[in-house]
Amino acid sequence: MAKNYYLKNSINNNAVELWSTQRLPFEPKGWLHEMRHDLKCALKQLKTKKNSILYASFYSDQEEFFDVENVLLYNVGSGSFSHLCNKGLIFERVLLNTPVLNIDNHEINMDYYHQYETLEDNPQRRYWNMEKRVAKWHDVSCQKISSNMKPHQVWYDMKKGAVEIDNKCGISPFYGIKVEIKAPINTKTNLAAVVKPLLDGIICSFHSHNGEQIDEVVNRLLNKVDENPEVLKAMLLDNNNVVLGKNRLIYPYRNYVKWNPDDHKFVYAEILVDYSNEENVWSMSGEINTLSNKVQYQ
Repeated sequence: MAKNYYLKNSINNNAVELWSTQRLPFEPKGWLHEMRHDLKCALKQLKTKKNSILYASFYSDQEEFFDVENVLLYNVGSGSFSHLCNKGLIFERVLLNTPVLNIDNHEINMDYYHQYETLEDNPQRRYWNMEKRVAKWHDVSCQKISSNMKPHQVWYDMKKGAVEIDNKCGISPFYGIKVEIKAPINTKTNLAAVVKPLLDGIICSFHSHNGEQIDEVVNRLLNKVDENPEVLKAMLLDNNNVVLGKNRLIYPYRNYVKWNPDDHKFVYAEILVDYSNEENVWSMSGEINTLSNKVQYQ
């Protein structure tokens, strides 16, 4: 009977590969739950060092919209990666057929493929080439980068920070984000647990809101952000840094709000941490770049 997934560890225990017939959901059941359990166990066995960087890739040529960080990280469980990204985290969506799996001299093709690898230093990008830079920011003061952070905190910090726009002509077809966090000495952050609110907040700061229910969302933001309501309103409607477009960026949801960034073109992220700040302050620098595919899988 054919298996629904295959898991493979490298000989030197610095990489894990996973082939599957279905994409890993947030709440897996049946064999998908078993697959997630086996993947977690394999990740725990990965060798790591003080300055390790986790490089995670997801291969599929299926034309689907999903957040690649969810499939690679959050749906697995961010705790599984806490020991693997001490210095940095890189993830990417690769828009190619999955590598062929060879089992007992039989070639097996599956629709989805994960690869996790721990590396030292800043590795070279595997699939994507950085093309035009469209925006950059330097030493933007921010709140502590932790698992408790929310997108509105990052969005607000970015809107207050100095941002330089290089190209307002929009992004096509894909883009990537590079971030460098400067953190206090002797702190530690599980980047896998913060990557989603961090990147959502950054991406949202390069959108503008289309104005729907603006007064209501401002009132709700005031419960979390200590700012003048007219200033918050102006930040949401601001068109100066809109390299990612205008849309219904934010709307009332349950007792608060929900952010709605248009991130279907976002396929690559590189987040590095420098734990050398002698003061108890946090800041971040970064840039957004258009991308082109670098290699074709052989």
